[in-house]
Amino acid sequence: MKKLLVAFLLMLPLVSTFAAGQQEEAAPADGPVSVDFYTWSDGDDDYSDLFEAFNAANSDVQINPQYIPPADYESKLTTLLAGGMDMDAYMQKRQVDMFAQNANGYIEPLNDLIKKHNFDYSTMKSWADAIEVDGDVLALPHRGGKYYTYYNVKPFEAKGLPTPTELVEKGEWTWDRYVELSQQVSENDGKTFGSSIYTWGSCQIYPAGQNNVQFIDSDGNIDLNEYALKSVQIRKTLEDGLDMPKLVDLKVTKTHYSQVFYSGMSPMLLIGEWFPGIMRNGFDKGLVEGFNPEDFRITRLPSDSPEYYSVGAPTFGHVHSKSRNKDAAFQALSWFATIDGAKVEAGLGLLPPVVNDEVKAILAKNIVDETSLGYFTEDVPVRPMIYNKYGSKVEQLISRFTEMYLMGDLTDADYLSELEKELQTIADTTD
Repeated sequence: MKKLLVAFLLMLPLVSTFAAGQQEEAAPADGPVSVDFYTWSDGDDDYSDLFEAFNAANSDVQINPQYIPPADYESKLTTLLAGGMDMDAYMQKRQVDMFAQNANGYIEPLNDLIKKHNFDYSTMKSWADAIEVDGDVLALPHRGGKYYTYYNVKPFEAKGLPTPTELVEKGEWTWDRYVELSQQVSENDGKTFGSSIYTWGSCQIYPAGQNNVQFIDSDGNIDLNEYALKSVQIRKTLEDGLDMPKLVDLKVTKTHYSQVFYSGMSPMLLIGEWFPGIMRNGFDKGLVEGFNPEDFRITRLPSDSPEYYSVGAPTFGHVHSKSRNKDAAFQALSWFATIDGAKVEAGLGLLPPVVNDEVKAILAKNIVDETSLGYFTEDVPVRPMIYNKYGSKVEQLISRFTEMYLMGDLTDADYLSELEKELQTIADTTD
């Protein structure tokens, strides 16, 4: 018995040490702290350059990337988080998923880490609405978040039409003018269109987003106006006139928005801030047909408001609440949000969360048109779309209702009335 008691007492320090290790920062006996960082990759759209640059610049912390195919990322990440997967940090692909993940306790608030590591949070003021919830800083961005009009200038010049940039500078780039110009530059043959908007639910509501229509606001109130309907009316008008690829066709054929633009199927595309990086890959790999980097232009989205607003949210990462390497994970996240990280993002043709002259010079290697670079980096207000705890469900609902409307299953009046009913159901049933 005495021998058993002595053995038990000798084990107590080991048990205590193990328990403490589950709560405190992991401290390896030798070498840098390894951060298991989850994100997505399809071979092109990955973070290897960013992670490699961080690892080269930081000897005490090294990122160990964990890649998931992008098509499966949201669902697999949800499963991993719910199962208590041992991860230190992860990127958020669908930003509105942050709200449910935070409610479930998966995200570590960063306020204390920001103070502890003396991170200059003032540089993030442009993105505060997207990364703060009830005073908690839940994320830091590695990429800015805005949507733009991208276009190939050659078809406009060939037809003697004004370009979107020229219309912006005249104050005439409204949504009605966008429809008109799309019709004018289109070949109306069902093969070469005037413009393209991708299939995501959020892409169907640009005008509504610019006018701060949230569909359901953060307090659970239904928030609709005429711009909710105008958003889908624009697409239907252009699809019916063979001036825009049909949404259902893009979905059935799984045609990526880059293919539509690369091939010349559409000379105009409304999409987010990451697209110059995709164009960089397209030009480098010879995938772009009939035009070159000098013909690639960028300007603002169409807008009906006297004061211009873009829409979107930055792409950001989180520290996992169960990580035992929170300081190291924060070191990685915060580095991405500095000028050092911004230089890497700019080299990939992406909009960083912070921009200075040095970053602009790097971006200019991929965005060679000076006016386009100016619009890409201009400081304008950005409104996140359907950005609250209801957002994921609302986006799925918008996708379904858009398809029904385009197929003729809903009239204008039915669209708004039926949408309101289902939005109310979401508001009533979401915790």
